[in-house]
Amino acid sequence: MQKEKFFVRMAKENDWEPAMHLAWETFLIFEAEEYSKEGVESFRDFISDQWLKNMFLKGEYQMLVALEGKKIIGFITLRNRCHISLLFVKKEYHRRGVGKA
Repeated sequence: MQKEKFFVRMAKENDWEPAMHLAWETFLIFEAEEYSKEGVESFRDFISDQWLKNMFLKGEYQMLVALEGKKIIGFITLRNRCHISLLFVKKEYHRRGVGKA
């Protein structure tokens, strides 16, 4: 079995926008169909909320990113340092150990 060529690190300030874009794209592919229009809008509002981004910038909303080279292929966010808030992996990287890592 070939070892995957990605690594995980704490997110940096410039990772926020690409990660939230990945969340939105992945949500639309796998989840949006199960939600009402209001639910989809609520999710979009949540990931684009400036307050949430500010919490991330202050270090109060932690995020780890999985990268292949410089490209974010997945991420996880933690609220209160112990509650998983968001976990998304790009479609083409599913079932390759990214979420587990």
